[in-house]
Amino acid sequence: MFFLQRKWRIFSCYLILLIGLSGVCGDVQALAAPSKDKGEVNQAEGNKKQQMDLETLNKRSDQMYRKAEQCDPLATLEDLRAMQRMLAQLPLQEMTTATGIDTILATLDHAINVFSVFRFQPENGIEAAAQVRYMTDALSHKLHPLWNEAYSVIMDDLRRIYTGVKQEKRIEADAAFANLMKHYTRIQPAVQITKNPEEIKPVQNLLTLTKAQLRHNPYAMTELTMSLDNLRKETNILFGRDDKETLGPVYVPEEPILWTILLGSIILLTLTYSAIRMYQSQQTTIKSRKKSGESGWE
Repeated sequence: MFFLQRKWRIFSCYLILLIGLSGVCGDVQALAAPSKDKGEVNQAEGNKKQQMDLETLNKRSDQMYRKAEQCDPLATLEDLRAMQRMLAQLPLQEMTTATGIDTILATLDHAINVFSVFRFQPENGIEAAAQVRYMTDALSHKLHPLWNEAYSVIMDDLRRIYTGVKQEKRIEADAAFANLMKHYTRIQPAVQITKNPEEIKPVQNLLTLTKAQLRHNPYAMTELTMSLDNLRKETNILFGRDDKETLGPVYVPEEPILWTILLGSIILLTLTYSAIRMYQSQQTTIKSRKKSGESGWE
């Protein structure tokens, strides 16, 4: 009997201990759960604040660009410096690569220097302001950045270069390439923020190669047209477009038309002359036969 009571007491102690441990574990989980929820809430609040800061930066950038268009360098410079302070408060390392951060700082410094010079040049100011405008938009709209809208303009520039090269009109080809470089340079900082260096390098290498090939006189036509076609393909890849765009032919050359008309005229004259000669020959034969008939062949 004593042995049974002892076993029951031991069992009761184990049962009480197990219940106590379960309660402690429940308390620990109850304490841990609010801590996890609180962390998620803090992260969500941080993301929301970051997005709001980016939108504020983007609005200030748009305001800055409008002032640059109005040729107000002092007001534009004030906005640029305000944007510089705003960017210093953002966790840029979470938004882009190390190359992207360097690009942001260098682009903003360049724009500030352009608007700080004593002899301000409006054209340079517009280009610098446009770079900053595209760049800040790329930070806040990574999926659909504003620089994607430059695709059609750049493709038009490539077509004009191709046309100038095919017609061997150097002035037109050089002017089209200058426009291409202007339009690409305008979006380049935004592209460097959004894309990886491996995606950008082929386009930059082909731009350098094409620039060198355009200096040849006469053009190395096969190599130059191949470079332009490769540049078209890499541009489509960079912008995430299907490779359906073509560079040419987008014109009907005047010289082939003239040669076609001349050749057609020669052929027509030859046929006309042949027809006249055949007709004259037939008439001569008929007259000869008539004369023979009159001489007693009937």
